[in-house]
Amino acid sequence: MRCPQTIEVGAYVLGALVPAERDAFEKHLADCAICREEVADLAVLPGLLGRIDFETARTIAQEGEDSAALFPIGWAGPTASEADTPAPPAPAENNVVRPERWAGPTVNADLDDRAADPEDSKVVSLLAAAERKRIREQRRRRLVTAGVGLVAAALALVVGLGLPKWTADPGPEYVAMTPAAQNLPITADLALEAQDAGTLVYMKCEYNGEPGATRSYKLMVVPKGGGEAEQVTTWTANPGDKFDIDGHSAHKHTNIDRVEIWNMENRVLMVYRP
Repeated sequence: MRCPQTIEVGAYVLGALVPAERDAFEKHLADCAICREEVADLAVLPGLLGRIDFETARTIAQEGEDSAALFPIGWAGPTASEADTPAPPAPAENNVVRPERWAGPTVNADLDDRAADPEDSKVVSLLAAAERKRIREQRRRRLVTAGVGLVAAALALVVGLGLPKWTADPGPEYVAMTPAAQNLPITADLALEAQDAGTLVYMKCEYNGEPGATRSYKLMVVPKGGGEAEQVTTWTANPGDKFDIDGHSAHKHTNIDRVEIWNMENRVLMVYRP
């Protein structure tokens, strides 16, 4: 005997029921062992669908191919409908003969005659068990196919509406610092990024001094209004060294008059003005 509400199992496992339907079905599950067994059989379905990567699912949606082709299902025997059911014969005396739907393959008469044999009984049981398993597997494949179709339809809708465009952060925009003197062995590009508290300072620097000429430098931020210069960072360079330097200034971006590179004798070598 089958429960008519097993038709809701697939939608329940996939989370496709609205809250009211889900609550009603869960109450039904508490009293229906058949539906509980079906839910247990299909519990792996969300995990299987989760293995479908986005590109594969989008291809399914774009091509519009028949999702049933992904899981070919063999003919499972005739199904009965009201139109297919033959009209009942006329009542005979007090007995009313009612049409019966086809309930799957039956064991033939010869096999029934031998059912009394224990070995034959085992064969009958195995055949029945195999048939039940085959039906369950077919039902599961149909639901997997339906699930793939739902995913494909959802992706088709998303693709049709348009996905939000994501663009990579281009990063800070660097500007070359201006030399404060001629023939300096140092070059630098600098960028500023405003923050809620202060300003981030990014610098790319290259030192091309004479062999063996090691030099130390410091990066300074000079605020507007003639305030005291703030030291952001220091570094030591050997000939051929290249640096990517990040620092932070306590001054707001709008309060910065200029950024400078000084040598250790406080001589200004490079200048950047926002």
